[in-house]
Amino acid sequence: ALPITPEMMILMYQFVNINNPAELAHWTSFIFALRLLYRKSSIAPESLAKFDPKTGLSREKAVLSNNVVLVCQNCSKTNQFMSSTRVTPLIPSSITALDPVFHYTKLVTENVVEMTCPAFSYLETGLVRSVTHRSFTEFLKKLLVKIGLDPSKWTGHSFRRGGASLLYRLGLDPLTIQACGDWSSDTFLRYLEVNFDRLWSAQHIMASYTCI
Repeated sequence: ALPITPEMMILMYQFVNINNPAELAHWTSFIFALRLLYRKSSIAPESLAKFDPKTGLSREKAVLSNNVVLVCQNCSKTNQFMSSTRVTPLIPSSITALDPVFHYTKLVTENVVEMTCPAFSYLETGLVRSVTHRSFTEFLKKLLVKIGLDPSKWTGHSFRRGGASLLYRLGLDPLTIQACGDWSSDTFLRYLEVNFDRLWSAQHIMASYTCI
């Protein structure tokens, strides 16, 4: 799957109605997926009925505090036995479309549900609904079509790859990227998308070689 980029998300955002609870919940989950480098399974449950608040990302594990969202993760593909817990702070973005704090604040204040519900729950005709594996991917593909892209080239996993590539593009060292994405090995290097600027820099370095 190709990576989702911030530029793509900014284009998609123009087709998102954040006053619609379902669209707001899904878009917020997209921002979290990108910023946290999360797998789709860490963002949303297969279904609301199958959600387990002990292992899944519930409202009580994504808490607003002083204009920051503190996200607690105690279970993942590399931490299946919940032997450790990590807390990641999500801070506001200067770009509204990519701001996790703005969207999550709107979601939780306008859609009040039990704290044991999935983080990206919303109310629809008085009933609690939630972003699921299937709806996450379907909404993504719908938006990709809206901006003129072939949806078959991207999946729910594209946010994980996109987040890693973005950090690399911004100059973060690979070891820290590995920690951010909770990778247990260096296989994460396959996720990194090397952009034109880095290739340009590499060629300048190569061209600067002189024979002494």
